Amino acid sequence: MGRMETCFLPSQRQRAVPWSGLEILLAALSYFAIPAFMTALLYASGLFRVIYGIKRVDPEDHLMIARCSLWAIVASFPLQTTLILSIVARGSGTLPYQVGWTSHRAKDNVTLGYLAWVVAMPVILGFNILVETVYHNLLELPPEPHVFQQLAQAGLSAAEWTLLALSAVVAAPVLEELLFRGLLQRYFGQRKWGGDLAMVLALAFSVLMRQPGIVEAIGKNDMHELTLELQPALFVGLMLPVYLLLRSFCRSPRWPTIYGTGLLFAAVHSTAWPQPIPLFLLAIVLGWLAWRTQSLVGPIVLHGLFNSVAVFTLLIESLFPKG
Repeated sequence: MGRMETCFLPSQRQRAVPWSGLEILLAALSYFAIPAFMTALLYASGLFRVIYGIKRVDPEDHLMIARCSLWAIVASFPLQTTLILSIVARGSGTLPYQVGWTSHRAKDNVTLGYLAWVVAMPVILGFNILVETVYHNLLELPPEPHVFQQLAQAGLSAAEWTLLALSAVVAAPVLEELLFRGLLQRYFGQRKWGGDLAMVLALAFSVLMRQPGIVEAIGKNDMHELTLELQPALFVGLMLPVYLLLRSFCRSPRWPTIYGTGLLFAAVHSTAWPQPIPLFLLAIVLGWLAWRTQSLVGPIVLHGLFNSVAVFTLLIESLFPKG
């Protein structure tokens, strides 16, 4: 079989990857920019004045910004999905099935996604508890809450709960799997340097997502605060030796690509630390499933079920608060 030919993964026929780096850049811009544009559009429409009685949001009112973002995320979802698929279709003639957007063997892939969730969910949850416990005991700091957790603790209306569920269980799994496992992982996997670029981007996003806190810490010349803000970047650095081992011993770029893309996925979620650490483990499973099935159906199912547990947990905690 040669030098660990596929690093424990059997050979798998890969679909062509006709899309370019420019198309991925445009897709990423659509992913990040359209919700911001939609938020501004909804402001201008007067929707938030009707719902919340506000003409504009105080930049310091992060919870109100998050509430308004829920509406924008759900409203943007159909446009983002259509635009991303249209970008690669017009740019390189990419067909939906080439990025894994296919109903071929859908029932089998739904089942695989469900089974992967059954097996992986307890492991990831247990790992998450371990990470948060170690983090709390070492630094004597509570884990940073996700913005959805902050909203749930502040109280949500029935409509906002519906929007939160749609954004977490439908919009995020579809868009993130389309971008990370559909476009990026396949693109990186066709290039020897693909995993390297994924690691560089992971480091860049681990800093970019913490940029406000980093700038503030530098301005105050607070090295302790700066170190805390750079934790995601330090995590990426700690993961580098494993990546280099995979790159050295795997003849195929497949595992280095899954690893690098997974770390990039985790880094993009660095606003709530240390959640990216267990999310990295989830991303590895999602990446393997996407490669094994050559479809996004299984990863979307697994991702959606994973997020549904998180939403359900937030709902229970809001109904039965501790203390």
